[in-house]
Amino acid sequence: MPLTRVEFFDISFDKKNNAPVLFLKDVSRDLFLPVWIGELEAASIQLAVLKQSVGRPLTHDLILDILTKADIKVIQLNIDRLVNSTYYATLVLEQNGIQIEVDSRPSDGIALAVRKSVPIFVNSELMYRIHFTPPPEGEESGGDDGGSVRGELGEADFKDLLRDMRPQDFQEDKP
Repeated sequence: MPLTRVEFFDISFDKKNNAPVLFLKDVSRDLFLPVWIGELEAASIQLAVLKQSVGRPLTHDLILDILTKADIKVIQLNIDRLVNSTYYATLVLEQNGIQIEVDSRPSDGIALAVRKSVPIFVNSELMYRIHFTPPPEGEESGGDDGGSVRGELGEADFKDLLRDMRPQDFQEDKP
């Protein structure tokens, strides 16, 4: 399966669907993959991106502590399929030179990948078959209302983009 490398781009809040939406950006093109995620996962990812910590380990921090103590390395995250509007991912780990693949929700895998600065990949066919229109061009406005890690990217344009977008729009095309 050919893979496209992506990187965390932003988290915003989709008011229409009342859910956070995470954007992954193709590292070589201005194409973005939106992934609707839970609020707890969004908060965990935001903390990792902003390099903030809380007094006690969150679930993703705990998982990484356990993996580290067991001498297991996080190698990469592969978002490899879309089934009925739900993305599926595989977390690739390594212990004693042996690779281990573990089923993962993309949001949990991204929370781990961001913390450990490991690469994130998306199935190339999936990345280019969802027909997602990239966010409008423009620079960060610099304003941060707490709804986005990066600040709003053309807030009015971004809202227009999200207004008509639904998780169901990202079902994989049938050949």
